[in-house]
Amino acid sequence: MKTPLLLIILLFSLKNYSQCTNVPSNSTSSNLTYTFVGGSFQSYGCAPIDPTYWMAGNGNSVTVTFTTPQDYPRFRVWGMNTDDVASVMVNNASYPMNATTATYLPKVVCGISPGPDGIVFTNGNIVGANTPVQGNYSYSDIELTTTGVTSFKVTGLSGAGWGFASTIVFCEPLSKDEFDWNSNVSFYSNNNILQIEINEELLDSKIAFYDLLGRQIKEFKLVSTSSSHTIDSGIYLIKIEKQGATFSKKVMIN
Repeated sequence: MKTPLLLIILLFSLKNYSQCTNVPSNSTSSNLTYTFVGGSFQSYGCAPIDPTYWMAGNGNSVTVTFTTPQDYPRFRVWGMNTDDVASVMVNNASYPMNATTATYLPKVVCGISPGPDGIVFTNGNIVGANTPVQGNYSYSDIELTTTGVTSFKVTGLSGAGWGFASTIVFCEPLSKDEFDWNSNVSFYSNNNILQIEINEELLDSKIAFYDLLGRQIKEFKLVSTSSSHTIDSGIYLIKIEKQGATFSKKVMIN
């Protein structure tokens, strides 16, 4: 017998990334101001973002202050490796970075950068995905999953250096009605077996499960319209990625 899951809709359930305003770190804007501490502007061969504000891990920081509060602001980082670690504050309070508080978009390569991601969230911080030997000549956009942001601060904690390229605002999230979970995705559970049924339009999408601490528990591709997977009971954040859009929802697996 199939047991339907209790579905808890997350407020930011769906976002698309369109109609955005990109404010480079070396420019001025009526929408925001930058305050830089400790770093310097450098160019490292990535034309779309050069020059970028280069920060090392000794407390260098960037503070972005908005003229009017922003919802879901984003910022762009370049060239972070596994030794590069940065923390984030929002509205003068610590803001742990994990799957429930932020989202990073697919990286854009400017040179060589192996692997699928440019950055990851680890222990509440932003960390580069590649080792210094592998290299990471790419940039990644990070969206803060929160509203009413008057300011945020990014501080380098460790590492040889990386770039803060820009702030991105006025990105319009899609309405919840533009992605109907009930008609596109169904979840059923029975004795720790999770049954997933999807609309054909979601075939080859990536689905990932995160616990409430932001740790990734499971990830795989949706290669058939019906599939079964083992997973422990609990509350998870589920993310489905398709064509650059991320669809997110909390579910409780009984």
